[in-house]
Amino acid sequence: MTTSLAAMSAVLQAGEIVRSRDRSPVRVGSRDHRGASTLDRYYRAKDGWIRVLPPDAATADEGLRRLGVHALEEGTLETWVAARSRADAVTELLGAGIAAVAARPAGELVQDEGLIATEVLRPDPRPGREGSWTTGTYAHFSRTPVAATRPAPALGEHTVEVLTEAGYTRAEIEELRGDGVVASAQTPG
Repeated sequence: MTTSLAAMSAVLQAGEIVRSRDRSPVRVGSRDHRGASTLDRYYRAKDGWIRVLPPDAATADEGLRRLGVHALEEGTLETWVAARSRADAVTELLGAGIAAVAARPAGELVQDEGLIATEVLRPDPRPGREGSWTTGTYAHFSRTPVAATRPAPALGEHTVEVLTEAGYTRAEIEELRGDGVVASAQTPG
């Protein structure tokens, strides 16, 4: 079996990733809690956010001093990051031995070629959903390959089938539709 943290993250954030034109924008973070300490938190860069989490305080202090940042002085790392793009800040921090990564909003995930190639994210194949994405497979099994999943049905797509199977007549289904009790994407035929 193969999987990745990115794949699991996509599955856990499905509510944020699966977007459509008529949904309100996704909520982002909390300005009140960006991390547990100066060396364990999110920082705002010029073009977004980065996450910093060095292995230990000594490594962080040594690496930050090489960058001219004194981590124990309030606001110095925040100011340093704010003056850089996400990519530049992450590159410099990693070069100094400090774990850092760009925090990517859900909208950026659908531009990740690796997530698309491994089918962690898939374009929604339904008509009228062009440009919309959905989560795909988060794990691949060597002995039991998973076939591509079908998209979720449209509103009312199977109403007639389900009600017919439940014993409703065509006339009863049409009456329920007419009264607005049920929706159906197809008319009883």
